[in-house]
Amino acid sequence: MDEHPTLPCAQMLIGTTVALMTAFANPHPEASVPATMQRRLMARKIVSNLFFLKEHPAVGLPLREVLLSAHVLWEALAAQLDAEAGAPKPRPREHGAEPQWMH
Repeated sequence: MDEHPTLPCAQMLIGTTVALMTAFANPHPEASVPATMQRRLMARKIVSNLFFLKEHPAVGLPLREVLLSAHVLWEALAAQLDAEAGAPKPRPREHGAEPQWMH
């Protein structure tokens, strides 16, 4: 049995991340949760996607650098949104732990 699950397609991960960023900018007005919560949840997923993208073996160094910068900025924004909502901080990954591809 393969110990490493199949990696998600980098292009698909980029596409879904852009879609999330678009939805973040314009949350659905008729959603069952308020726009502030939609943004918090989407920001966390964007942070996750950017993390996996910057670590993805199919992504070249120049794009990795862009993704790293974006990851840092989105991580700060997500933390700010969580703090404003009084939400608990997400647990950090253990140092050296392998990323879990769950996309």
